[in-house]
Amino acid sequence: AGLYSASAIATTGTVCGVGQIGRGLYNTPEALRARQDLQVWDRDLGRWYEIDLVKLEAKMIAEGDLDDETERSENHKPSESIKETEYYDLLKVKPSASEAEIKK
Repeated sequence: AGLYSASAIATTGTVCGVGQIGRGLYNTPEALRARQDLQVWDRDLGRWYEIDLVKLEAKMIAEGDLDDETERSENHKPSESIKETEYYDLLKVKPSASEAEIKK
């Protein structure tokens, strides 16, 4: 019984692993195309969608989600060097860009 259980667990794990690798290979081209089109994956909806940052900002202002801190930080420069530039790349701006340049 123990040998059978161990064999079943190993087989199930292998099948699941191969299935996940297959899913990754199948979805990679779509993911690369979506990233080139500046789309973001929504885990809740399970699909790619585009973000219009101008509309999102207008919505946040209308809902009062932006505070005075956003306006005060206009000339803020980070003291640490930026290590992850993915968001800057998506917006096609330099990591040293000011908030005004990013908002354009």
